[in-house]
Amino acid sequence: MNCLKCGAEAPENQVFCDHCLSVMAQYPIKPGTPVNLPKRALTTEESKKPAKKKRTPPPEEQIAGLRHQILRLRLALVILIFLLCVVSGFLALRLYQDSLTPDAGRNYTIDTSMNN
Repeated sequence: MNCLKCGAEAPENQVFCDHCLSVMAQYPIKPGTPVNLPKRALTTEESKKPAKKKRTPPPEEQIAGLRHQILRLRLALVILIFLLCVVSGFLALRLYQDSLTPDAGRNYTIDTSMNN
């Protein structure tokens, strides 16, 4: 069996090699402490194995998945168009209200009686 830490040959019925065990003995931890083990290095035999290919679903499942994605995209597009209409309607209403009161925001008046 190979060491889980370094990938070297470990004695039978041991998870770690003697070197890694001596290094780990220098840094003891309390029992019950959760430990994340590092990924072990690939041995030469494992690196020569071909990588597993991902399972490709049958064409019917692919088509069903694509149809589902298209449906979701259509729904998102309808929602975006609706929001665009709401925002543009709100802006048009604000512009219309501003056109009814052309002096909106003006804080002065012009007195023409004093010119004579």
